[in-house]
Amino acid sequence: MKKFRIIILSALTFGVTSVFAQQEFQFGNYTHNPYLFNPAAGGLTDFTQIDLGYRNQHISSDGNPVTMYLSGHTQLYLKKNKGAAKVFNPDGVSMYTPPLNSVGKFKQIVGGRVINDGIGPFQKTGIMATYAVHLPLTKKLSFGAGLGLGWNNIGINPSKVVVQSEADDILQGFGARWNQNNLDLQAGLVVYTDRFTFSFSGTQLLGSKFNFSDAYFISKLNSHWLIYSSYKIKAGENFTVEPFMMARAVKNSPFSADLGAKVHYNYLWLGAQYRTSQSFVISLGLNFLKNLYLSYAFEYSAKATRVSTAGTHEIQLGIYLGKSRKAAAKTIPPVENTEEPETSGE
Repeated sequence: MKKFRIIILSALTFGVTSVFAQQEFQFGNYTHNPYLFNPAAGGLTDFTQIDLGYRNQHISSDGNPVTMYLSGHTQLYLKKNKGAAKVFNPDGVSMYTPPLNSVGKFKQIVGGRVINDGIGPFQKTGIMATYAVHLPLTKKLSFGAGLGLGWNNIGINPSKVVVQSEADDILQGFGARWNQNNLDLQAGLVVYTDRFTFSFSGTQLLGSKFNFSDAYFISKLNSHWLIYSSYKIKAGENFTVEPFMMARAVKNSPFSADLGAKVHYNYLWLGAQYRTSQSFVISLGLNFLKNLYLSYAFEYSAKATRVSTAGTHEIQLGIYLGKSRKAAAKTIPPVENTEEPETSGE
């Protein structure tokens, strides 16, 4: 029975503290959606953006980590800026180039996300709503600040826990604590031009605790601090190069950073990045069907202690939405004819 306690407690410590507290979810496709980790980074363009993502780590291992999310954000078009909404892809081409950031104007952005993160019997589900304000510093530079308030549920699925004895006192200690809830808080700042983005954000700022057993286990969700930056460099008529970096700092965890770049060719892109955790990520994507985009990323760990040689697979499907063509046409005032009528010259 002592051996069982060691096994289950080690699993709990790894599953909740390491996966959920020490490191929140992380993706290889975050350059396309920095809003995932910064509530201020929504509404950078003039279009509503909705993303659906799926990440499957170490797929050849039982109980491997799996993360899924749905996120969306949009500008509020009030009276003072009701004409700000634009038609996305006005030419209606099937393959399109992605939009640039829009700058030099006041914005209010609302958004939300739902994320489920799991490993083995451990599950974390989070729901968050966000609000941000963006202000123009100059005609070509904008600043934004945002807050996110949410709810988390962290739990253990007892049907996935294999025990030697149902009467074991560690299970009795859990009682009704298989699932617990807490509040979550995020905050962030962003500075950007049409091609440059700098983001600073903090997640899990409340440092909430989960107590699954008075006798055996208490977990704390440590705060995460993240810096992200990217810059799109025009490299010809059809090419754009986008170098980017991400730095993460978490209490009681090693500092980590990503360095990478994406090459855009019209409606296609290819990316590569290196993580200081000795992982490599390759990604590719396509903008298609007038306003959809699809991205795939593969991550491989170079560590000798890697859990699986199968690597990590990630897929992201997104959509840009703008004002309808009919609505846009109604906002365009008719052009008055100011030319004087021609005379016969008589």
